[in-house]
Amino acid sequence: MILRKVASLIAPTAALIAVGALANVPPRRVPPVPKEFRLHGDASKGQAVYVSSCASCHGKKGDGRGVAGLALVPPPAAFDDAKRMAGVTDWELFLAVFSGGPSVGLAATMPPWAGTLTEQQIHDVVAFVKTMMMKPKPKAP
Repeated sequence: MILRKVASLIAPTAALIAVGALANVPPRRVPPVPKEFRLHGDASKGQAVYVSSCASCHGKKGDGRGVAGLALVPPPAAFDDAKRMAGVTDWELFLAVFSGGPSVGLAATMPPWAGTLTEQQIHDVVAFVKTMMMKPKPKAP
């Protein structure tokens, strides 16, 4: 099961992040992708998960401006920010949701959702988030 694989990758990565912080060396951001990892989410099911679990911080439109997210420092990811989201892989998104922000070198304000959401729900919400990443940010007037 991928859960055991993720757990085995997180512990050494967390140690590297801690050591990197102490040594002022940038940590490796994302553990290697397990060979068996494939995103198999259903974006339509993921939308419901997103609305109930993610929108309060990331915003209904994925713009990082949810009511709870406005108080967070740093602010939540804006999925419609092409510059920030460029190069973000399926694995990185999955791991950030599954294990929380620190697992991919992001803020601890992004909590781990494993144990709250099923592995399939995480796949589904990541599939939905990817649809938000594909929509261009509206231009300011």
